[in-house]
Parts: sequence; structure tokens; C-alpha cells
Amino acid sequence: MLAATPAEVGQAFASRGIQVARVPNPPRLCDAKACRRVTISGGTFVCFAPKGKIDFFVTLLPTATDAQRVGKVARGGGLGAAARGSTLLLYVKSSTRIARLIAALSSLD
Repeated sequence: MLAATPAEVGQAFASRGIQVARVPNPPRLCDAKACRRVTISGGTFVCFAPKGKIDFFVTLLPTATDAQRVGKVARGGGLGAAARGSTLLLYVKSSTRIARLIAALSSLD
């Protein structure tokens, strides 16, 4: 799938036991060592963050190329990234639920 809908993203994560909510801007991602902020500017995008501890966020970008570009820039400094089409998952590498996050992203087809 190249373009997931907001409803599909919410359902994919909910089916893995992770509740997400739409947020207006990408949240800061924090672990025990530091907090990081990823700025996404220009164009239209939709962001989702978990309810509770924010150790990841998902963003729907206009194109798959945009998702790859933002993911490449954001990786490092304790952050990981995975993309499926134009849907991008950014997460703190120390998160205990990375496997569930990747499974939710992978289910978007």
C-alpha cells in the first residue's frame, strides 16, 4: 500500500494493542538519555502519537519518497525509522514495543 488512510493507521496500531491519537505536530521523542524533535515542514501531513508515553509517532506524508527522505534524516541519535509507502514510523530505539510497532506498520497493505 502506498497511501494508508488515517483510519487504517489507527486500526493497524489498535489491533496490536497500541492506542494512537491524531496530533497536530510531530511530538518530541524521549528516552532516558535525551529528547529529540523531528521537524516536518512543507506540504500536508498527518501525525499520530500514542496515548501515554510517547516513544514513537507515525506520520502520513504525501509520497513514499517523502517518507524515505524524512526517515533517512531522522535516523540516528537513538531514533529508528521504518516506512511503508508514504507512511513513516519514527521510534526511540530503546522502546520495548518495537516489534509490535513494526508489525502494525507492516500490516498496512
